[in-house]
Amino acid sequence: IVIEQLNKIDIDGIIDSGNIAQLLEKKSKSPFPTIRLTERPDYAAANLLEGRIVILIENSPFVLITPALFVDYLQSPEDDYQREINSNFTRILRIIAFILTIITPSFYIAITTFDQQVIPNELLISLSIQREGVPFPTAFEVIMLITTFEILRESDIRMPTAMGSAISIVGALVLGDAAVAAGIISPIVVIIVAITAICGLLYTDIDFVNA
Repeated sequence: IVIEQLNKIDIDGIIDSGNIAQLLEKKSKSPFPTIRLTERPDYAAANLLEGRIVILIENSPFVLITPALFVDYLQSPEDDYQREINSNFTRILRIIAFILTIITPSFYIAITTFDQQVIPNELLISLSIQREGVPFPTAFEVIMLITTFEILRESDIRMPTAMGSAISIVGALVLGDAAVAAGIISPIVVIIVAITAICGLLYTDIDFVNA
């Protein structure tokens, strides 16, 4: 099937292996990538031994591995070189981080907007005090702060290493503190988005992170 799909590709030139990956995934409706790119020979060989297909492109340091399963993104090639109990614990942490990344903002919006009765009275009073004077609804706060973080993350990737670190520090400390002091967002939203962002940083594959 893969050979048939490769034969159907009609393109003037291939710049890198990423072009082939996009053309092979063109009909996929899943937001998660189904093809992995790697430049590690040991990881490519390990996938060959598992019965997967590895596609090499001339003059490209990256090879394509297909099919890429969802569980593949929850483990790292370094896990195979560690003790089993340690690597399994790390994988459990990645699964927990993935769940927190997905549900933390939505869970906070749900309980503070629609199901406030499930919040203990002391915590509810604290949240109400923090939100006093904030002009925006909870959902808009979370979306605005997550969008700001994504902009900072993208600028961090595009900038040189030294400048990228400086931008991250300025964005995290100055903008977050100033937004709270100005009453634009509540402190608890900063914590919620920070937990979401930190958990999302456990994954290095940019396609998986974007999905």
